[in-house]
Amino acid sequence: MSTGWRRALAFLAAVLLLWGAVPGAEGRASGAVVIPYPPLSGEGYLPEDSAEQEFVYEDWEAGLWAYASRDLHIVIERFRGKADGHDAVWFVSDIRARDGMVLRSFQESADKPGSRKSRPEYIAQKNRVVYAQNGDLWTWRVEEKRYPGIIIRDGKIIREKTYKKPVNAQPPLDELSLYRDGRLEVRRPGELTGAEYLERGAYDVFSFGPILISDGRVDPRLGEFFTSAQPRSAIGMIEPGHYVGVMVEGRTKRSKGASLKFVAGVLAERGCTLAFNLDGGQTSAMVFMGRLVMQEPTYNGYTNTRRQPDIIGIGTSEKVTEFGQ
Repeated sequence: MSTGWRRALAFLAAVLLLWGAVPGAEGRASGAVVIPYPPLSGEGYLPEDSAEQEFVYEDWEAGLWAYASRDLHIVIERFRGKADGHDAVWFVSDIRARDGMVLRSFQESADKPGSRKSRPEYIAQKNRVVYAQNGDLWTWRVEEKRYPGIIIRDGKIIREKTYKKPVNAQPPLDELSLYRDGRLEVRRPGELTGAEYLERGAYDVFSFGPILISDGRVDPRLGEFFTSAQPRSAIGMIEPGHYVGVMVEGRTKRSKGASLKFVAGVLAERGCTLAFNLDGGQTSAMVFMGRLVMQEPTYNGYTNTRRQPDIIGIGTSEKVTEFGQ
């Protein structure tokens, strides 16, 4: 067997066994399901000489989804178990990207960010996004006349009014910045201005938080604050180009939700060096090929995912329209 094939098989084994030590997990919902991949390169992508441009796999019953192209590889898996002592269902995505494929914001209104809102799956379908999670719902804070935080989209400062120092408010308006080299950074408010983010090369900045992991350490605030069981959405980075997304289903019959300490634990188990909490509750969402992978939450008698101005996602595909129907 060639070295390339040994590396490919090792990569696939790592993907399938990656989630064996999830805090509170009673086992993966997919059990022994094996993803029927076509031949992949040693790095786990479709090779340049592959007859296939994209590989898409969906097993909704088992709770397993996968996507592979020449520069993107995503696996999502559904888990069932206990979170903070409650029944919970959560989703973990392993995202590997190369050759300039980066996480970025996708807008409902690209020409005027924030002027229109839609459900996250519709934004993903409109922009044909392979994988997405909800964003920071900054428009709600504007409507409520609260500090929106530093909001940068596609290299433009949209809003900049924020706290002058770290706070324990909800949200604390911590910041997640995205860069063209695949790097993510997390900061507390007051550390940088919008102009300074642009000087550093940030093209998107989300404001919500709190920071879950920084420099490989779980934020100590999580032991005291943000402890209620809620739908949750978070994104973490192991290294530039390798990310982990977590979405905890909540306000459904099968899942109450989780604390942010639980979410941080899941991300820490994956080896994330940093992680950031996105908006949760009715805003939380994880979308694959234009469809929500989780059950929508119910709040105040309504079962839906909240309309929002943008999403954070990676990859585009013409197949999203086909799978998103």
